Amino acid sequence: MIRGLIFKTWSGFLVDMEDAEDAEGLSEWEQIQSPWHPTSPTTTTTSSAASGSPTTTHSIGFDGGSVAVITDNNYLHNSCSIFPPTDHEGLPISPQHNHQPPPQASSSPPLEGGDEVAAVAPVRAAGGSGWRLRSHLGLLSSGIVRVAFAVRDYAVCRRGFWSFLCVAGVLGVSFLYGKVWRWRRRFRRENEERLMLLVREKDEVRLEYKEVIMSSSYVPATTESLDQAQEAKNPTEAISILYRILENPSSSSEALRIKEKAISNLSDLLREQNRAEELRSLLTQLRPFFSLIPKAKTAKIVRGIIDAVAKIPGTSDLQISLCKEMVQWTRAEKRTFLRQRVEARLAALLMESKEYSEALALLSVLIKEVRRLDDKLLLVDIELLESKLHFSLRNLPKAKAALTAARTAANAIYVPPDQQGTIDLQSGILHAEEKDYKTAYSYFYEAFEAFNALEDPRAIYSLKYMLLCKIMVNQADDVAGILSSAKVGLQYQGPEVDAMKAVAHAHAQRSLKLFETALRDFKAQLEEDPIVHRHLSSLYDTLLEQNLCRLIEPFSRVEIAHIAELIELPVEHVEKKLSQMILDKKFAGTLDQGAGCLIIFEDPKPDAIYPATLETISNIGKVVDSLYVRSAKIMA
Repeated sequence: MIRGLIFKTWSGFLVDMEDAEDAEGLSEWEQIQSPWHPTSPTTTTTSSAASGSPTTTHSIGFDGGSVAVITDNNYLHNSCSIFPPTDHEGLPISPQHNHQPPPQASSSPPLEGGDEVAAVAPVRAAGGSGWRLRSHLGLLSSGIVRVAFAVRDYAVCRRGFWSFLCVAGVLGVSFLYGKVWRWRRRFRRENEERLMLLVREKDEVRLEYKEVIMSSSYVPATTESLDQAQEAKNPTEAISILYRILENPSSSSEALRIKEKAISNLSDLLREQNRAEELRSLLTQLRPFFSLIPKAKTAKIVRGIIDAVAKIPGTSDLQISLCKEMVQWTRAEKRTFLRQRVEARLAALLMESKEYSEALALLSVLIKEVRRLDDKLLLVDIELLESKLHFSLRNLPKAKAALTAARTAANAIYVPPDQQGTIDLQSGILHAEEKDYKTAYSYFYEAFEAFNALEDPRAIYSLKYMLLCKIMVNQADDVAGILSSAKVGLQYQGPEVDAMKAVAHAHAQRSLKLFETALRDFKAQLEEDPIVHRHLSSLYDTLLEQNLCRLIEPFSRVEIAHIAELIELPVEHVEKKLSQMILDKKFAGTLDQGAGCLIIFEDPKPDAIYPATLETISNIGKVVDSLYVRSAKIMA
């Protein structure tokens, strides 16, 4: 860009020089015609020895003085002259000869006409050279000034351009910094849960065992130390000894084996003391120890501690948070086997907390992963859990499909007895939902046998569902026989069995009052159990219909208030149930709401002609069909 500006300025300078030369020639003519002219010119001719050309010295006098001018008379023929010839102005130049003698100086007046012009021409030529040089120098200086101004303007433009570029760069950097800052803030927010895990490990130090945890002394990891803990006078002392065993820095195989036993004993003691928070902190403190033992033993210890927390009542929320922490830890440690089982446990806890959407989303991802790994045993547990979840959502077809998938996976492997009992229990629940109580009873019985052999607490629930099936098929008298058997009578006694006894007695007496009394006395066992409550609701409706039919049977017109008084129920409830029974054609009648009465019609006697007519039409159809077959054979 600078080179372009200099070239443009220099071109302008050359043009100005040409214009100046034109103006200079015009001024010379003006000098010739000007009125001021030399008054007494004096001319002296000399010869140069070096070049051989004559030179003439003119002394021109003016009013203010005189000027001496030296001219070369042969400058037109001198190749060394730097001045161009002056004959281009059209002036007559007299030829000069070298043999002529030099003229003498004279003070005569100037010649007239052409002689006067010829005499003045050398003067103009000598004086014009200096003036032309000064003009050229002035133009050169103006060109230099112009170049300087152009360079200055370019510098100003360059500074403006770089200023704009700097501002744009600052704005761009600010925008990028804002985006990076927002991204870092979002990334930091996403990692808050992981950081909270580390913070919680520091904040959950228990005051009771602070002196034990902070103590620098530890107990040797030996069998004698375990015996000392078992012989302790109180659980607090035993727990202190077991903690000190775990603080032993030894990592030998024997020390690790002793520590595993100490962890098992410690978890049992904390469970007996209902110290769920201590179990949770224990699981966090054992993480460095888990890096020293095989992954299978780590999974066993983790599941054992989680099961110990589950045995403490009222710890559902604690179990959920504990499982979520362990899932994060297993992901960080890349323990896939343990993570899948902890996630299955978390899904079961979420289902118990009625967080069905979160549990279903977790199971849908887990099932795909387990199927890809082909872990049949875990797949059976997950499919059973999915069946229970869909049943809780009242999606019976998907619940049956998940149960079928669990049975299919169970047929390919050996299934432990407790897991087989779980499958039978879920099968009985689904069949009972379909009103197939006889098949459901057989499944409940199989589940009861499996749980009873293992002394599993779920055996009492299987027995309760068995008794429910007997009541629902109008075999309430068999309940007493089942409970009086040697296997059940002595071992299973409690509020669950007493509740079913009360329901069976109310059903046998067809008494709504006794039924409502049983529901009120055993609310936790009957109404809070969703499976029993669902079936007892339909049983209550059946008992109510039977009692109403028994009460209105002797009447053709009866007040609704009287029926409500006999059955000991509110009038609105009785009126609503009677209208429903009329619509379902349980009896023939109508409600006179203006009089508050129920009008019962006699059952219409069926006319015998209608069945006979239908039978005759059916026989005629059979005859026509046989004749069509015979005609087809004849035509063939």
